[in-house]
Amino acid sequence: MADRVIISVRDLRVWFPVRRTFVDAVLRGGSGRFLRAVDGVSFDLRPGEILGLAGESGCGKSTLAMTLLGLNRPTAGRVEFLGEDLTTWIATKPDTFRRSAQLVFQDPYESLNPRFTVGQTVEEPLVIHGLDDATGRRRCAAETLELAGLTPARQFLPLYPHQLSGGQRQRIALARAVVLRPRFLVTDEPVSMLDVSVRAGILRLLKSFARDLGVAILYISHDLSTMRHISDRIAVMYLGRIVELAAADAIVSRPRHPYTQALMASVPIPDPARRRVPPRIDGSIPSPIGEFAGCAFASRCPHVMDVCRHTVPALRPVGAGHAAACHLHDVTPAEAGISKGETNDPVVQR
Repeated sequence: MADRVIISVRDLRVWFPVRRTFVDAVLRGGSGRFLRAVDGVSFDLRPGEILGLAGESGCGKSTLAMTLLGLNRPTAGRVEFLGEDLTTWIATKPDTFRRSAQLVFQDPYESLNPRFTVGQTVEEPLVIHGLDDATGRRRCAAETLELAGLTPARQFLPLYPHQLSGGQRQRIALARAVVLRPRFLVTDEPVSMLDVSVRAGILRLLKSFARDLGVAILYISHDLSTMRHISDRIAVMYLGRIVELAAADAIVSRPRHPYTQALMASVPIPDPARRRVPPRIDGSIPSPIGEFAGCAFASRCPHVMDVCRHTVPALRPVGAGHAAACHLHDVTPAEAGISKGETNDPVVQR
């Protein structure tokens, strides 16, 4: 049972039609254009595992998360929850799925109802799903608050959000999400609105949920410095695709895709002796509207080759438990036009 996959994603695509003017429709014709927010994503997530999802704003992280929660309709591909098609869950067992999959928002200031006490906030999911009586709900809420590190719970139950600190608010949001004991939890930038001093506590809390409750967690963040400490694996997205997927330590110590290398090199290092100059990434992110003839990163990649411009690289193994979508793994450094000693990037070392 421990090895049972909670979420299985296969070749998932989420495309949004782009509204066209009448003149554009007459001039261009055809059936219209699409914004490819998620474009062929595959991975599995198991009980107790934390998968970090990294990438620039607009790469499709939140769209992917909303789709896994059944809030977006997939254009193509398949999502399975506990071995059953997600659309079947939504159509036939929506209440069961909603109890099993929860979301923690980025901003606790906005995600909590200011008119609800802490007790009402944490009890609300139990009320919505008709679980237990008033006494049982209050007891469950208190137990969950203790689990979230708000002790003693009786002191927090009658308080309102404006009476709490930012870290305490986020703990309330986490308690509300796990009070139903879900199997799958999405956390979208859960510590970005918090002071650095309280982030570590929230991250430890998420790790305890995964370890003690067996919750599978999708952890979305821009902050790679915190992601490496909480995630078991990290997936790096670029324009709707996963370009690298590996264990957190492997992503940090030996990134294999040029984009991942640039992200890791941009993480500040306090020690001056260990500081490095990030690889130069020229240009801007291409438009996600339309179809790419080759690699979406080709226009910005410092190691671009001719094959990159006309063939989309597949996400394939480049080591034990390590996958990357880059044509550089198909050639030698000489074939890539890189002379010996010109770079220390591990992606071009053979």
